[in-house]
Amino acid sequence: MRVGECKASCVRTDFLRRESADGALRFDEQKLVSLLENAEYGREYFFDGVCMEGNLLPDGLAVRLEKCLTSTNTVLKEESELYPDRDILLIAEKQTAGRGRMGRSFQSPEESGIYMSLLLHPTFSAEKALFITTAAATAVSEAIDGLCGVSTGIKWVNDIFLNGKKICGILTETKAYAAGDRLKCAILGIGINLEMPKDGFREGVGNIAGAIYENGKSPKGLKNKLIARAAGLFYSYYKDIEDGKDFFEEYKKRSCVLGKEIRVIDNISEPGKSEIATALDIDEKCRLTVRCQDGTIKKLSTGEISIKMS
Repeated sequence: MRVGECKASCVRTDFLRRESADGALRFDEQKLVSLLENAEYGREYFFDGVCMEGNLLPDGLAVRLEKCLTSTNTVLKEESELYPDRDILLIAEKQTAGRGRMGRSFQSPEESGIYMSLLLHPTFSAEKALFITTAAATAVSEAIDGLCGVSTGIKWVNDIFLNGKKICGILTETKAYAAGDRLKCAILGIGINLEMPKDGFREGVGNIAGAIYENGKSPKGLKNKLIARAAGLFYSYYKDIEDGKDFFEEYKKRSCVLGKEIRVIDNISEPGKSEIATALDIDEKCRLTVRCQDGTIKKLSTGEISIKMS
């Protein structure tokens, strides 16, 4: 069944939340874990009602698990017009054409990772779309640390590192209305390497990419728990994402580049040109402040610049 076709066979549940003692709404992780453990491939599971205080999900949340897709982000971009209001969580066991920033591919073999995307309907302007990426990076880093007992770091702007290796990449893509810069939708993609691929990472990637469990299998049931924890933490930040107050300091605290020497790579004006700089700070617009070797202070925007740990 295609996303957008609401047939009688769709499973409807009470909405994904639980009441806490203080009366606030909370994302019910265990309910999502239970759904994923019993979900059938290709079937949509709808959650009606709000998910967080503030009516974030006016038309509910749809969850779908697929055995194999080209890319969860690509599929949701293609199907986004079918859901002008409903948020969708799409998860694939395997991707044949996983993507990262700057058109880079993301290796997505079966049984070794988490490949998921969220279709969102922000009410803020396109210039604040970077907040989605940084909020997601914060949420995923927290989820991994809390459930796996490790200590991850965020490499500005969208990569999560463990023991010097990239274990997670995040890609946010947007569609804006023709008039003005208001967003029609945003697709947030998250790829996490839980275990090492059976045949290893492809040539050229192995010295950069790693996995949370490099020397064995991940604990049973962890995958679904990570999906639910990451989604819940993200939505807790998303409700107040415009001011960024809930996640910004945590994002900075988890940075693995601040105070360090990095290589800044130009992607726009002089593609491929690079220079050494020191990462100083991340400002309220999530731009990276660096000091170049000649003493010049620059604020870097993610669309124009990439960085490498020097």
